[in-house]
Amino acid sequence: MKNKKLTKAQKKIVEEVESIRIRALLYLRERTELLIKRSEELLSRIDSTGTTSNYSVSSDIYQIAEDVYRLELRLAELGLIKHDIEYGNSKKNCEINKV
Repeated sequence: MKNKKLTKAQKKIVEEVESIRIRALLYLRERTELLIKRSEELLSRIDSTGTTSNYSVSSDIYQIAEDVYRLELRLAELGLIKHDIEYGNSKKNCEINKV
């Protein structure tokens, strides 16, 4: 698929979307590393104390995992937006090709 010729405004939007994607990617990495750390801590507690340990009903692992999921979704959506701007709206192109 060929890149379409972008206007200055479209180029600026693509740059801004890419900047947002980079920030989201960095935050995704940070949250994923924290998820791994918390999971390793939990595994260590399971191995060392088993059922004698007090496990938290308000563990932050679930929240961190949700953050990871949401960030991946955000990156996918931003990628589609960038693609649509650079190559034209694929949905419109598909409808035109059907006619």
